[in-house]
Amino acid sequence: MSTIILSSAPANTQDAKRYANGMAEIRQRLGVARTAVARIRETQNQDLVSTEAIFLQMRKVCELIAFGSLIANKELYSQHYETFAEDWRLGRVVDKLRKVNPDFFPVPMSAPYEVAPGHKQVGPSLALSITEGELVDLYNICGRILHSRNPFSTADATHQIGYTVDEWLARLEGLLRWHRIQLVNGALWLVNVPESGNVHVTTAVPSNT
Repeated sequence: MSTIILSSAPANTQDAKRYANGMAEIRQRLGVARTAVARIRETQNQDLVSTEAIFLQMRKVCELIAFGSLIANKELYSQHYETFAEDWRLGRVVDKLRKVNPDFFPVPMSAPYEVAPGHKQVGPSLALSITEGELVDLYNICGRILHSRNPFSTADATHQIGYTVDEWLARLEGLLRWHRIQLVNGALWLVNVPESGNVHVTTAVPSNT
């Protein structure tokens, strides 16, 4: 589905502002992870602190993406699950959100282009991205790496992480750079997370073109 951005229609609600703040925090955390990756490459030393910093930041990013979706669907979600504010297991949050709004997950979009004076259109992004299932997988992978291993365990100490760290980071960035998120009432937000500066949340409507 493509969307038409409504001219002069920023989403100025408190929920939109909280969502934008969450996206800005994600950008900062991805930057910390990128810095740690660069440090490992520069020193050619995969030290424990840098490795843990990377997976801690990616785990926090997974949480922020899911809870950002929760903010966007807060009203109906809270009607169904009064204790939503206490949810912390990502898989459980995602399962509940899917029941409330099957379209809750961010959808990566292309950068807008003008189709008429004052009107811009966006379409699906072709950039690397991450799916809902992969987000939960990454969250669990990070948890296994961060938790102290039982010294008496006979399990393999090697962790399979699916994609490389660089690919995971690129997919997280690709999901959020330009994306749309759907509220439970069917309304859409188009969100831009630039490399620096303010995160922009704009109201949008579906287009048949």
